[in-house]
Amino acid sequence: MNWYPHYPGDYARDTGKLTMIEHGAYRLLLDHYYSLKGDVDANARRLNRMVGAIEEDEKEALKFVVSEFFVVVDGKLRHKRADDELSKAAKKSEKAAESARRRWEANECERNANASANGYANAMRTDMRSVCSPHPHPHPHPEPSPPPVKKSASRRFVPPSASQVKAYCEESGKQVDAEQFCDFYASKGWKVGSNPMKDWKAAVRNWARSERGASKPKFISSIPE
Repeated sequence: MNWYPHYPGDYARDTGKLTMIEHGAYRLLLDHYYSLKGDVDANARRLNRMVGAIEEDEKEALKFVVSEFFVVVDGKLRHKRADDELSKAAKKSEKAAESARRRWEANECERNANASANGYANAMRTDMRSVCSPHPHPHPHPEPSPPPVKKSASRRFVPPSASQVKAYCEESGKQVDAEQFCDFYASKGWKVGSNPMKDWKAAVRNWARSERGASKPKFISSIPE
């Protein structure tokens, strides 16, 4: 999560007793908590490294804000306000993806309806030309008509949900943020460049290859002992 809401009034009310160095430790730890979506180990040494607490007073400040504003559950830090904001962001992302999928389906139905109407109009013009044109005498031995060519049915693309992308990533072993993937392509109208997307799984694989070629993220959830 690269952005999270900050409420200065609420923050000032809850942190009025903090020193300047404790404020810095708290805000740095919150930044990491949101960036890692709450996946922060409750390990003092790793936390010190995470926020850059080197001097003893910095370590003491971090220890104080952890005890004051966080709880430890199954070896992980938990922060109620931050967890609520993360949950809201996840629901908002899922709702945006669902809305984009409904718009895509509505546009697809409209395109199909227009195509059917155009086909009917063309057929009517052809019938009218055949009625108005003079009919030649039938050939005594008409040639048989060639068999109709079957058209291969094209599969209609339906944008995936974040849960479908996440399931595919777990199945295929791809390291891709499913919500970020869906948000990105939903904002693009599910297009790759200027062309409509045809295979979202192929797009996930390309995304994963791009992620491996990019630089590592700034914040990490664990640092080896």
